[in-house]
This record gives sequence, structure tokens and C-alpha cells, in this order.
Amino acid sequence: MKKLLYLLILALPLVVMNSCDDDDDVPNVSLSATIDGATRVDNTLYVVSGETLDIESINIIDNTKKGAVIGSASYFWDYYRLGGTIVAPYGMEIDTDDIPLGNHLLQIKVSIYAVDYSPCIGYMEYPVKIVASEDDIPTDGEIEPSPTLNLVVTTDDDAD
Repeated sequence: MKKLLYLLILALPLVVMNSCDDDDDVPNVSLSATIDGATRVDNTLYVVSGETLDIESINIIDNTKKGAVIGSASYFWDYYRLGGTIVAPYGMEIDTDDIPLGNHLLQIKVSIYAVDYSPCIGYMEYPVKIVASEDDIPTDGEIEPSPTLNLVVTTDDDAD
């Protein structure tokens, strides 16, 4: 009887790993982020040094029509993890007091759960330029203060 129990315990991980083996489809979703404290010029966010870059919310646009939700959001600045949240609207404030002037990269990793799909990860990234004053923000090009970003989402079905 003990041998049977041990065999069942050993077989359980194989059953779990095989259950998602053929689930190669990722849901048709996209993400948008509402940002305050930045001005978008063309495809770059400009933030005045000392101001707070406030990602107010991350929203999912569900094109599956079956139901999709965000599970969590993790924030990265120049590839360094700042933190994360599991609470809607999945926002974060980034204080720019100690950030050097110049070019930086904001990345957001979002876990996505959709009906009839395996869990997946969506990645959003945006270039950010920290400037000394508002006078350093370009005045030519497509300008949008406090932008709502509709970003292309790359989904990865190897959810962490």
C-alpha cells in the first residue's frame, strides 16, 4: 500500500506538467497605462527631475470576449526591480529626485489570466528621459501631457 502511495505522489508532478503542454495559444489582449507627471513627445516620456512619475492605472483590453484580468504588475527601472502590486488599478509612483538626468527605461511586467487560455505574461516598456526643467522638454513633434499609453503587448505563455 505504501508503494502505491509513493508512486501516486511521484506521478502527480508529471500530470501537472503535462496538463499545460499543448496550450500554445495566448489570449488576444492589449494593455493601456494612464500616466501623470510626464509629457509624451513622440514615443518618449519626459519627466522633470524631482517630479513624481505616477503610473495611475494599468488596464486590460480584452479582445477575447470571454474574460481576461490582470493578476499583478511588477515595475522595473533600467532593468532594476522597483516593486510590484496585486491590487487594482496596479499603479505605482516613481520619485525622480535621485534619478540622474538622461535616458532611462521603464518596464512593466503584467500577469494576465484569460478564460480558456494558459496564464501568460505581458511586457510593457517605454523610454523615459529625465530633464532638469520644463524648458528642456521638446516642443516639436506629437506632444501629450499626462498621456494614456496604448502599448503593444508581447505575451509569453511561460508565466513565472
